[in-house]
Amino acid sequence: MIALGDVDGDRNLDVATGNGGSGNGAILKGNGDGTLGPAAVVAASGSIVASDLGDLDGDGDLDWVLSSFGGARWLVYVNDGAGVMAPGPVFLAPQAASCAVFLDFDNDSDLDLALVDELADVVLLMRNGR
Repeated sequence: MIALGDVDGDRNLDVATGNGGSGNGAILKGNGDGTLGPAAVVAASGSIVASDLGDLDGDGDLDWVLSSFGGARWLVYVNDGAGVMAPGPVFLAPQAASCAVFLDFDNDSDLDLALVDELADVVLLMRNGR
């Protein structure tokens, strides 16, 4: 699973991957010429089935959510603005984290999360309280 976005503010598309069987995720920054730089890898237990980008903390840069199907959790990584991701909150899934959707479901101008667990057949709505 991949997500595309400018994580480091240089106006080049970057790639955020979830690497299922490898138990990790990676950010590959775009060089602006169609090539990608080396992978900045983060360890994440369980099979990573989704990688999603959105600005959770309202600072203008893209934060990252990895969905750990086997680890039954969503892992949030907070962007420092230069595309360096630091571990943030972890949300537990009832059975198997499948994907995260960034949206403003409470109309307060910040992004909330809809967290999908396809085995439990539920969507958890996580209101952003910032």
